[in-house]
Amino acid sequence: MAIPASNRVAVEATRPTIPVDFDAPFAPSTKTYHGFSIQVNGTSIGRITEWTPVAMDREFTHIGELNARTWGQPVDGVPGRATQFELSFARAEVWGEEIEVALGVASSPYTLLVDQNAPFSIDEVFFRGNTLYEQYRYLGCWFTNRSTDAFSSEGDAVVRISGTLAFVNRIKIL
Repeated sequence: MAIPASNRVAVEATRPTIPVDFDAPFAPSTKTYHGFSIQVNGTSIGRITEWTPVAMDREFTHIGELNARTWGQPVDGVPGRATQFELSFARAEVWGEEIEVALGVASSPYTLLVDQNAPFSIDEVFFRGNTLYEQYRYLGCWFTNRSTDAFSSEGDAVVRISGTLAFVNRIKIL
């Protein structure tokens, strides 16, 4: 599956990385994120440097009973609702393609997060070598945090951002 280049020098097109052949004898069996990308409408969002997927929390209620032999011990448990529908990311910004523009939700960077007036979807894609292995889609995404990292006279001059997205649901595409 070809992914459109996410940078001006078309690194993906001119010098693509040769993926690990996970079917070769003695190939690693450990799942890696070498074949991982974040996509919107089939296009990779370039310069994502960190991605922290959902923690997948769920409430759980322990049930006790008035009983001299089980006093203080749960005798049953009731699973509850799913919570923690957030993910976080970090990115090196690109001139004219700031995160809001890259995601296709704005024509220019937001002044305030309330400038976002519609949700978007984002895909998390894993390749095992050249083979599409797994794909999840986060539906109904809204920025809940977006911050530009500090500038420093000792720094490397790269403008980096970090942020958090809240989402309504996560579905498995493949």
